Amino acid sequence: MIKKIIDLIAEKKDDVGGVKWLAQDMNIKYSTLYSLYSGRNDNPTIDTIRKICDYFDVSISDLSEDSQILCIFKSLDPQIAKLAKCHIHKITVINNDLISELPKNSKLIFEKYTPPLKNKFHYLCETESGSVTHKKAIILDGTISLNGEKNELPIMQLKNVEI
Repeated sequence: MIKKIIDLIAEKKDDVGGVKWLAQDMNIKYSTLYSLYSGRNDNPTIDTIRKICDYFDVSISDLSEDSQILCIFKSLDPQIAKLAKCHIHKITVINNDLISELPKNSKLIFEKYTPPLKNKFHYLCETESGSVTHKKAIILDGTISLNGEKNELPIMQLKNVEI
């Protein structure tokens, strides 16, 4: 991933007047971007990666050396919403009673949400406060909707379960 970031910076820096101006355009500290570019930092924050992805209009998967990125969470975490916005396509969450019918240690594999909602499907949703919740789609008055709050937006949908 870092090599691809360095390549993107190297290709673009001369067009904008150098790494300093590129950092300013990306809204990243110059020292942060330069340390990535020079190879001194090989562990950027998710926010830095997101800004780089947004600037170059690429997904994190595009930057990855692997065809899949493995992100495993023991509980619902606000980072899941950030990763979903960065185009991470698969996230694993340890069940821990999110779905009561499944063993507690099962792995719930979520993929990026694609509309429309489907009856009985499980979703991860982002709340207005930025937290992540688990919802199941149900039929109410002939319409499929998420149980609970109406202002929660689905960001990931359950794709598979490993028991």
